Amino acid sequence: MRSIVCYLYGVLCFLRTLPKRLKARAYKKRGDTHGLRLHATQVARQFARSIFDFSGATVEVIGQENIPKDSAVLFVSNHQGHLDYAAFLGYIDKPKGFIALRGARSIPIVSKWMKDMDCIFMSRTRIKQAVKSIDRGVELLKSGWSMVIFPEGRRSKSDTIAPFKAGSFKLATKSKVPIIPVTLDGTYKIIEANNYLIVPTHIRVTIHPMIETENLEGEELKNLPEKVQTVIASALGEATN
Repeated sequence: MRSIVCYLYGVLCFLRTLPKRLKARAYKKRGDTHGLRLHATQVARQFARSIFDFSGATVEVIGQENIPKDSAVLFVSNHQGHLDYAAFLGYIDKPKGFIALRGARSIPIVSKWMKDMDCIFMSRTRIKQAVKSIDRGVELLKSGWSMVIFPEGRRSKSDTIAPFKAGSFKLATKSKVPIIPVTLDGTYKIIEANNYLIVPTHIRVTIHPMIETENLEGEELKNLPEKVQTVIASALGEATN
């Protein structure tokens, strides 16, 4: 019964964002990209937090002080479940966009807000399109807009981490922005671990110290994906139900 109510509540929350599309259109009409991004981020944050609250999940965040206030960063995270995006939106205090799979473009209402946050929709199979997506992400990072990427490429639905795709790190090395590794621990336990029945659980979000990329070369550059993955893996398994 909880699962049915939660899913219906999620749909209701999406519908409740529709009136706020009027304000989004006003920002677009004025050409105020920054205002549009911040408005979309605020709406998404409220929605994300309400979903976690209603599901009965509790969220513990460690390391907010590791996020710089006035400069762009690339958040790099493991990818456990559908609610990873909501964890970032609701509990990491920095406006940002996401590198998301192309299929997200077809999700009603959600895709509009994602576009307003300058999210980038990437194809796993179209190499040329993926390269263009990376280039666009580099432009956004250079302009001061932070981004989030899940370099595993898909949800693990578990505590394990698949090898990180090295190409994802070009976002940071080309734009010269710092990487902030983030460990999401327990998000899959809310939905994926229970055949999509919603079960309250405790989630831990660990925001690690920045890793600079500006002067990396040679072996340091080559080993960057493995280094970041090791940092992220170090905080897995610490959340308890």
